Amino acid sequence: MKSRLFPIARFEAAYQLKSPVFLVSFVLLFLLAFGGITSDNIQLGGAGNVTVNSPDAITQNILIFILIAMFVVIAFVANVVLRDVESRSASRFIGSTSISPCRPGPKCS
Repeated sequence: MKSRLFPIARFEAAYQLKSPVFLVSFVLLFLLAFGGITSDNIQLGGAGNVTVNSPDAITQNILIFILIAMFVVIAFVANVVLRDVESRSASRFIGSTSISPCRPGPKCS
């Protein structure tokens, strides 16, 4: 049996790869990594006499990239949510049924 998730995942991957958010975040993270490795003027972690490949400098580099990646993920998710709201498909998933209040009786405790 063919999975129904594969066409949806293929559409989402194609949509995200064409998105400007992906291109900007890819270029930003690539230039930060490339500049941090090749240039002495761009130093993300390990200021002063700390060597570039010390555990402290590597940990700081990872933390900086994780912080930037969190904002990138938020931008991706916001883009998907806005697309769902604009196409009116969000109402199918969010708040589709209301919860009725519990009336006093044997089933409500």
